Amino acid sequence: MDRKRLTRGVSTLPVLVLVGLLAAGAFNYHRNWQTEASVPRPYESYSQADLEALLAAYQAENAQAEQRYEAARERLGREQQTGMLDQNIAAFEAAQRGSEKARGLGAMLSMQKTATDEIEAELARREADADRLKVHLRRLLTI
Repeated sequence: MDRKRLTRGVSTLPVLVLVGLLAAGAFNYHRNWQTEASVPRPYESYSQADLEALLAAYQAENAQAEQRYEAARERLGREQQTGMLDQNIAAFEAAQRGSEKARGLGAMLSMQKTATDEIEAELARREADADRLKVHLRRLLTI
């Protein structure tokens, strides 16, 4: 009788360990899934073709904006000072307008590059999520 009880106890231990591992895996999967769902993805609802077209348009606009920004930066500091106060004031105001224009172009370029980076991140995420088995294993095994 003791031998039967001992054998039954030994056989339930692996079952309990397996149930514990399954519970831990389910908890980890659910936690990682909730973490992924909580990260905002602004371009999630766009189709793949729309995202690629939008990325190409942003990249073309970024190239033009970068040229305009570099041209505006090159023009900075080219005003020459003369000995006359009114000419120096006019040169200062022109330099200030040029500087404001360059800063505005730089801010616009920065925002466009941020949008381009977000689109590229969304495309990369979609490419990584193409293999559903890897997605499920990542959710299950990432601590």
